[in-house]
Amino acid sequence: MNWISTSERMPESGDKIVLCFGNGVMIIGMYGVTHTPVIDKDHIDGGYQLKVGCWCNREGEQIYGQGVTHWMPLPDAPRSE
Repeated sequence: MNWISTSERMPESGDKIVLCFGNGVMIIGMYGVTHTPVIDKDHIDGGYQLKVGCWCNREGEQIYGQGVTHWMPLPDAPRSE
């Protein structure tokens, strides 16, 4: 598999992928789906807001800081023989 530049194409929203940041750090994450806690007078019980168009870790928490420059799909799991 080859790295795909974020300037060429973005991944499908919600697919788990390998992310590569500008500083060379790589993690498993996803694009476009995060559930951000909302605390305001209308959501006292801790409601959540779906945020689209952002990078997230594999738990769906938004990633801040150093930008993602490249991504690639996860490889297939090994097959049992």
